[in-house]
Amino acid sequence: MNASLTDVKEQILSSTRGRGADAVMEVVGSEQTLKLAIDILRPGGTISSVGVHTAKYFAFSPGEAYDKNLIYKSGRCPAHYYAEKLLMEELPQRYAIEDIITHTFPLADGARAYDVFDRKLDNCIKAVLVT
Repeated sequence: MNASLTDVKEQILSSTRGRGADAVMEVVGSEQTLKLAIDILRPGGTISSVGVHTAKYFAFSPGEAYDKNLIYKSGRCPAHYYAEKLLMEELPQRYAIEDIITHTFPLADGARAYDVFDRKLDNCIKAVLVT
């Protein structure tokens, strides 16, 4: 686990007096963040994962899940549903949403765009495909 994830783990465990979080929402979809989620979760807690996990195996074993008596829920984020609602709100006027877009690719380079985003190459935060 890298230093910043270790810091997060220590902060959560410290602020809960070692108990851990009741629930964790994992939205990144990486092996590291899923492992962090189980590490900071209290026994009997819930992990809700909407990140797209592409690894062949989870970052935790069935034994770890059993020992923690955790509830694990996963599914797709209904982005289209929320996007329509958010665009109707004043969110676009209060925040420069385009600031998180760090990379733009032509549609034909979609596979390369996903690779850059997935591996966080060139400090990629969000990649957008354009026609």
